[in-house]
Amino acid sequence: MVDYNSVVDNISQNHSFKPNIADTSFYRTYSTDGSKPIQVRVSNHGTFLRTWDAYADYIPSYAINICVIFTGNGENDSNTDVDMNIYDNNDNKKTIGHKQDYEVIQYTYNCSLLNNDDVAKISNCIMTIWQNKSFSDPFKGTDKKAKIERLKPNQSPELIIEITNK
Repeated sequence: MVDYNSVVDNISQNHSFKPNIADTSFYRTYSTDGSKPIQVRVSNHGTFLRTWDAYADYIPSYAINICVIFTGNGENDSNTDVDMNIYDNNDNKKTIGHKQDYEVIQYTYNCSLLNNDDVAKISNCIMTIWQNKSFSDPFKGTDKKAKIERLKPNQSPELIIEITNK
């Protein structure tokens, strides 16, 4: 068993992740000319979509958004509530449009099942996201695998079940 706070601190420090505005999770953004930017977050709590929309260095609907979270029991407190309205700068109550929908793919690990070697494997997989444009769970098909969910604004999280070839 590993401590989820220590895991998040270790990954963020070793891989140059920056704290978000509330200093409760850490992120790293990568973009190249001609391709979608990728933002990866690591945290010890569920994803709050309103922060992806409000504090992103880019427009989330044009990006690949991935969150890897570590909790004590594999559960999370994710929240998909987002105000998707665009307001007039001169009249904050006047709606002038709507934001484009976006998604975040969230991987939740249960730290009570992990040891330090497992965390090192996950950390290495996080660092390959920029090359692969996706996250590959090193424990797919085992009891240590991440719970994978697709989060979209104002929708219930959608559980993604990965099919493994046997």
